[in-house]
Amino acid sequence: MEVIAAVGFIATFLGVCIAVSAYFNGKHIKEGVAEIGGMIQEITKLLDRMDARAEKNHREIVELTEKRHGEIVKLTTEFHREIVELTEKRHGELIRLFGRLFEFHSIQG
Repeated sequence: MEVIAAVGFIATFLGVCIAVSAYFNGKHIKEGVAEIGGMIQEITKLLDRMDARAEKNHREIVELTEKRHGEIVKLTTEFHREIVELTEKRHGELIRLFGRLFEFHSIQG
């Protein structure tokens, strides 16, 4: 009988220990899950801010590219016009020079 009482006491004690342990484990798990949830919310906020910043940077780059594209086209057009004018001027000078050279050769020959 004493053995049965001792086994009953030990079983009750172990049951209480398991119940208390389960309570605290559950409490810690609940707190841990709540903490993880808070971290996920902070990470989500951070990602939202990063996304907004990336979108703003993209818009700024597109605007600058469009603005600079116009300037580059204008400069390229001006440069092309100057090259054409210079080429036409030099072409005329070369024609006159070859004409004189031809005349000189004709007179010499």
